[in-house]
Amino acid sequence: GVIDISDSGHITLPSVGQQGGEIEGTFKLNPKGFGFVRTDDPLHEGDLFIPADMTNGALSGDRVRVRVKRERQRGGGGGGAGGRSPFVGEILRIVERKRAQFTGELRQQGPQWLVYPDGRELHQPVIVRDPQAKNAKAGDKVVIELTEYPEAGAFGTQMLGEGVIVKVLGESGAPDVE
Repeated sequence: GVIDISDSGHITLPSVGQQGGEIEGTFKLNPKGFGFVRTDDPLHEGDLFIPADMTNGALSGDRVRVRVKRERQRGGGGGGAGGRSPFVGEILRIVERKRAQFTGELRQQGPQWLVYPDGRELHQPVIVRDPQAKNAKAGDKVVIELTEYPEAGAFGTQMLGEGVIVKVLGESGAPDVE
């Protein structure tokens, strides 16, 4: 099971499909909603593709447990059509979160307060219920701690996460704040 030898004598790493139905690894989220899981053991197919509707609210850097599926429309045997693997994953559960605190800019939209996160790990805004508790105002750069992580909703929609402001850094855009 460490390597595969084909009938023609080619030596490759084992296939995801031969590893069993579930694997663990580290998730990397793409801004478009889909992502990839890098498994602990290298696989013939490389990183496992996770469609946007199967990420289960995982964020970049999270350790996840994934069910591996074979989708024929993604390609036949081997590398698949266009070099794509015929295997996709569905995140079953998040084993460990990478982190809970994020920085971002506080904005008000109607009656709702949102923090638009910096960086690449969290792509959707986060709802903040009581920004006045830390004397934050619109346009401030803040540190939030997630109390509810974003979740995948029905039909590929994304349910926003919720958080609380733990620190106000200052006015967004100021050099010392950024």
